[in-house]
Amino acid sequence: MTTPAPSLFPSLAPNALAEQIQDRGADVALAVYRLSKNAMVHAMDNDAVKESIARALEILAAFSREVGTAATVTFANDTIFVCGQLLRASRGVYESASELGRILAKVGVSEVSFEPHVTRDGLHAFGQALSQALRDPDRRPALLEAKITGVAVRAAEPTLVHRASSADTLPTERAVRFYATALVVMRRFYEEVAAGRRLVPHRVKRLAQQLVVLVEEKNPTLLGVAALAAAHRDTAARSVQSAILATLLTREIGAERQSLVRLATTALMMDAGRLRLASRSPSPLGELSDQDEAWVPAVTALFCVATGGINPHSAERTVTAFETTALERRHLGGAPRVAAEPLPQAEILAFVRKLVDHLAPLDARAALSPSEALDALASDRSTHRLLLQLLVRTLGLIPAGSVVELESGEWAVVVSSSARSATLPRLRVVTDARGQPLSTAVELDLGALPAERHAPRIRRVLSSRETRFNVARAFL
Repeated sequence: MTTPAPSLFPSLAPNALAEQIQDRGADVALAVYRLSKNAMVHAMDNDAVKESIARALEILAAFSREVGTAATVTFANDTIFVCGQLLRASRGVYESASELGRILAKVGVSEVSFEPHVTRDGLHAFGQALSQALRDPDRRPALLEAKITGVAVRAAEPTLVHRASSADTLPTERAVRFYATALVVMRRFYEEVAAGRRLVPHRVKRLAQQLVVLVEEKNPTLLGVAALAAAHRDTAARSVQSAILATLLTREIGAERQSLVRLATTALMMDAGRLRLASRSPSPLGELSDQDEAWVPAVTALFCVATGGINPHSAERTVTAFETTALERRHLGGAPRVAAEPLPQAEILAFVRKLVDHLAPLDARAALSPSEALDALASDRSTHRLLLQLLVRTLGLIPAGSVVELESGEWAVVVSSSARSATLPRLRVVTDARGQPLSTAVELDLGALPAERHAPRIRRVLSSRETRFNVARAFL
């Protein structure tokens, strides 16, 4: 009798309970928000308050009945959890839930829990205690101290209470903090993947949400973070770079928030299948044979199903991951075929990953500068022309992160396209004409200089071999 081969993901089974919580979590968060909002603006005997209490009781009871546990909503900065699962909701519901988090934070609360036996009187007492705490600063501890049957609240962690809000921190700080956190999370994630351990990638989804927020606010430092690609060339770092670039490109065509989050999540987890196969490879370097490479799309899709279950959102992520990895391996014999018109998300992700392969190759090839990578893509006949134009529109004709020499002899880093001209860059001059570093970088928008001022002209774009310094420092 032949012993069956061990499963690639022995402990990765769809978590039906997690999916159930995520499917109903938006209803819970919205019901608590409406109850809290009405209690803030109306007297407790107002019809709007009574109706919101009745509706909340109905939703919370149904949730607890289906899930078998208390309905708990937790707020950690901009991230929201329902019973420990990341809140999955439309943009409007998520914004309402975020407002609920800010309301509770004013009275020092980061979590509220409703037991299955909560009653109408309990919800009424919760709304009243919250209203009193908000209206009278001297009574703000009232909600935390209240003994309400079926309702429990937890004080916010001190680090969350005293931490500056996102709006109070500089864009540079937010982007750099995101990148540093993303590297740590993704390196740990891929270590777990290689070891075959059970994974429920909540923190990965949270990273995707944070990235989309940075992209939506047009955080300029994200381009600087993308310039770090050559410095960090491991799988985890490449996944972060791919997620940043894919989200930036897709945002250019007006995709909505949830689509961006799904794409960013897919980009971050894209190498799970390859890494899991590599952990079983006889090669000491984890290299895959062509036969194993041909299996990567199927194993990646299996991973997506195992960690996300079967639902419309997970299906989109699974198909995107499958088609992207298949597109990358269409030159291999035995690789799965992709439809004549793959998902646009898959084409964008495959295109971005090809760009990252030039900027931060996994093998011993030299990393190319952004300009060299753009030239390489433009010279490749298989490159999607529309995506190439989209990349140029996102990064500029001379891509952000490129180092140029001005006619004066000064060196400058391209930080973005000009605010006034799509063909001219915005520069940060980093050395003088003798090559000495400037103590304070000088910024020039070549498209916005007054007509009477002679604009500096670019003599040439420097190659990656010539620019032996940390280009990202010009952005930070």
